[in-house]
Amino acid sequence: MAAAAAAVHPVPTSPPPAGTVVARRARSRLAAAGSNAVTCLFVADMWLLFWGLGAWNVGRLACGVGCPVTVAAAMVFVAAGVAFVLVAPFSLIVMARRRTAGAAIDIDIEAVEATAPKSTAAALREALRDPVVIAVFASVVFAFLVLAGLLVKGDSPIKGSRRERVGSAIYDVGALGMDTVNCLIVCPILTMRTWRTWRMA
Repeated sequence: MAAAAAAVHPVPTSPPPAGTVVARRARSRLAAAGSNAVTCLFVADMWLLFWGLGAWNVGRLACGVGCPVTVAAAMVFVAAGVAFVLVAPFSLIVMARRRTAGAAIDIDIEAVEATAPKSTAAALREALRDPVVIAVFASVVFAFLVLAGLLVKGDSPIKGSRRERVGSAIYDVGALGMDTVNCLIVCPILTMRTWRTWRMA
């Protein structure tokens, strides 16, 4: 009888202590603040890395390697590169978790809308329409120009020869092309996508 009464009228459980709730909220806010700090540091470092390299290339062509602008840009680029190596692993983990959490919210809607799995060709066409993917391909092309310019310059037997000048021109076109793509396309788009992932979390 007692068991039947307990089944009909379950014994209410006591709520957790107020201190436990406050501690959980504090830990959650602290974790969110840490994630936000890592994400902001990654985005800022990405801008400094790309724009520092771009400023170094422009300064090198405008006033030479030893001018103060070029030296300052080189220092910014090196510092941003070191920070990028240290921050990138943690920031990528944080952004991946946020993207997973945002995708989990919309999983029911996607399950209803997805009538059939995409083919490999369709997925490839969709990826090739991504501006970041197109920018990466363009950056790779410019990187090959940089490599070709270095090879032409290195193959020149006489310093200041026409062959060396052609190699330098090819190198400069490739370097400035990469800087333009990274600074004006990759950086803004990745920043906006990071912000959207941040808002979805």
